[in-house]
Amino acid sequence: QRRYSDFINQRLKELDSYVEDYVKILSPHPRFSKVCIRYKDENYWLKGISENGEEVYARALFSTAQLNETAIILLLAMANSAKHKYDFIILDDPSQSLDSKSKEKLAKLLTKVAESKQLIICTMDTEFAEFLRVSYPNGKFYLFEEYTDKGPIVKTWSH
Repeated sequence: QRRYSDFINQRLKELDSYVEDYVKILSPHPRFSKVCIRYKDENYWLKGISENGEEVYARALFSTAQLNETAIILLLAMANSAKHKYDFIILDDPSQSLDSKSKEKLAKLLTKVAESKQLIICTMDTEFAEFLRVSYPNGKFYLFEEYTDKGPIVKTWSH
């Protein structure tokens, strides 16, 4: 059991540099400048860490939106540090529960990730979609206008 725990924690530590970079952009909680996840006692523990070293379990203090932002940070960190070479990430409605400011920061974070991975993002959130278009002007955007018995009607969504 100890070797398994050590292996998991080593793998989680490999995420730290990505998480640190992504937290600087998205900053899910104003009180905590760092976020980490570790494995202990057969559970995963997500912590927020302040500048002065205070550690708090995220589930105790983070809102739903802040937990969603943290989950996105961890997912993107795992995708970028993975041993496989898949060059794409698919996200479905990543702006869920986020306010306008957080949506804009998320668009900036995803633009950074798009430097190394192809992103496929599905959203019904037009505000977030517009932030993405502004943040990533070279991206390709498609609008699913409706679904008919012959399939979806898809159009290029240009600037």
